[in-house]
Amino acid sequence: MSRTCAKFLHIHYESRNTWGYPLWNAINAAVSRGDATALSDQLKREIGDLVLAVSVRLDYLPSIIDRINGSVKLLYEEVKQRDKAADRYAYEPKSDVKFPLLVDINSFLFEIYSGLEIAEALGKKVLRRVLRRRGVEESLVEAVLTARGASAEWLKKLEEWRHHFTHGGTPWIAVCLDQEPAYDLLVMKSNVHDFDDAETFFRLSELNEVLKGFMEALRLVQQRIVDEAAALARVSP
Repeated sequence: MSRTCAKFLHIHYESRNTWGYPLWNAINAAVSRGDATALSDQLKREIGDLVLAVSVRLDYLPSIIDRINGSVKLLYEEVKQRDKAADRYAYEPKSDVKFPLLVDINSFLFEIYSGLEIAEALGKKVLRRVLRRRGVEESLVEAVLTARGASAEWLKKLEEWRHHFTHGGTPWIAVCLDQEPAYDLLVMKSNVHDFDDAETFFRLSELNEVLKGFMEALRLVQQRIVDEAAALARVSP
């Protein structure tokens, strides 16, 4: 059990992004019109904590991405200068790049997945408890993607990768040399010795697809709340 602390220095945090502003505006407008449940201090705090949790991830994802890109660039530079006669052996980078890169890839997957779970919990809480909407989907993120005709393929990949690396394995890396000197980072799901089966690994470019899908999903969850609040205004007497 942690000890209490009587003297401390609280580190100030203020989000640098505006995600959640339209959501709050829609909630406040609906409550002011009498179309939604007035927010108790507890409910307001719960919603605020969830909004902040999503905003925090939007603030520090760029740092994770920058570190991944920096490590990949350094690794590619080393690979370019390698002794190609030794390619039949596992390559050992000269710099301390592999473990930080693996940590950041794992962190990227964790934070994206966590951000989606929090956004989904936020959306369901606002729609059900504030806007009093019925029939709100349990899989809200997938529902808003489907409703807008957006691809959810990236979401299936993310769920599979995150579940595997949490419960069944650890990521490892290789560099694809097929188009050398253009390289592609391969993230292995297990200690494979060839890459004939594309199900055993994924490419760095697929993380870009996940990031793009994540940002779109956050936008659509928020837009769903804004649209539902606006619909209440249209049916009010």
